[in-house]
Amino acid sequence: MTSYPIKKWGKCWAAVGFCLLSAAASIAQTQSQAGSRFEAETFFGAMIAGKEVGRRANATGGEQIIARLNHGGAFGLRAGVHSDLLGLEAGFVTSSNRAEVKNEFGVAFPNHAERPLICSGDALLYPFRRRLAEGRVRPYLTSGVGGMLLSADLDNIRDKEFHGGLIWNAGGGVKVFVGADSAMYVDLRFTNHRMLGSRAADLIDLRSISVGVGARF
Repeated sequence: MTSYPIKKWGKCWAAVGFCLLSAAASIAQTQSQAGSRFEAETFFGAMIAGKEVGRRANATGGEQIIARLNHGGAFGLRAGVHSDLLGLEAGFVTSSNRAEVKNEFGVAFPNHAERPLICSGDALLYPFRRRLAEGRVRPYLTSGVGGMLLSADLDNIRDKEFHGGLIWNAGGGVKVFVGADSAMYVDLRFTNHRMLGSRAADLIDLRSISVGVGARF
């Protein structure tokens, strides 16, 4: 997958940000009239990767320099507004390990990349509303858009630059609320993070499995 400096994605990021803010305002207004609650959580889990996340030509040698993210831990934060049927949240997830940088012949370039950061805005659909276990068990489906940021030196002549690409999330999970007033919950979630590119060959899937602990206000 070819990686581009973040400045080339400026217009795309601005458009995505505008769409997310517009959607957030619309859904938040709708949910405020439907008894919605604010929820926030922190989560930990695993990032199933083993994938190339960027490449560029070595300016001093001509061969391709490739950044690859290996399997590792994952952690992040989520916060949003949720009603009986719908939810809208913003969040980020990062991996516990840095991206590994090598050229196409397998020669390593140490300290050429940092940990990637995935930021997104996601909508949640609760198909059973609060019908299961008096509302304490809430399965859901989720999908959204965002982007991945990676600080890396992929041309071997400049310092690390921010490289970015668009992300489409899709997944599902279940929340289990505990306590007398069901203010605390555990969130089990699987998410497929698809990195979008201009060609079919550029489509890369990263997957995260997480366990979150959160509170409803």
